[in-house]
Amino acid sequence: MVAGNSSRIIHYPATVVVDPTDLATPGTDNAYGGTLVGKTMDLGLQSVGDDPLPLWGECYGEPLDYLEGSNAFLLGMLLLGYDDDAVAQFMPSGYAAGATTGHAKFTEPGNRTPGQSALESGNARDVALLILPEDTIHVPALIVYRAIPDWTPAATIAMERRTKFGLPMTFTCLRNASGNIYQWAMIDDMDLT
Repeated sequence: MVAGNSSRIIHYPATVVVDPTDLATPGTDNAYGGTLVGKTMDLGLQSVGDDPLPLWGECYGEPLDYLEGSNAFLLGMLLLGYDDDAVAQFMPSGYAAGATTGHAKFTEPGNRTPGQSALESGNARDVALLILPEDTIHVPALIVYRAIPDWTPAATIAMERRTKFGLPMTFTCLRNASGNIYQWAMIDDMDLT
């Protein structure tokens, strides 16, 4: 075990990879077999599940046990810039390549229908995400095994000089076929499933 260092302040600029296939081999583009879609410096994994439920002991007037809460998570980020691959991966229903430039063009609402499953065959929007920090020796990476991308609710795409331009994205994290939602570990210790 490495000795702890409580004085280390971690800044988390990270690269975002969609659908990695091999965590042992980064490849020349550092995409681990997936698609590199950009960088982020604003990233948050939030638990939105139910709180544990206390089981009260009447004779003591205090909890004697807790029933575990649900496992529900959201991953939010500001994906810096306007990456063609990011738009294609995260907004496939409204994506098209521009006829003149070939760059991403996005039209809302695309072919999404309210009330339709985001996992329905033919319209599935789920992706796996690898969030890879710049410092992979001291900072853990994050893999979300199955996530549904969407615009961050009430977010603004700022187009002004004082604010970073990027795509504000929120991902609803779901269990994969193995029952896992996410893993936070050093990249060399991570599993794909």
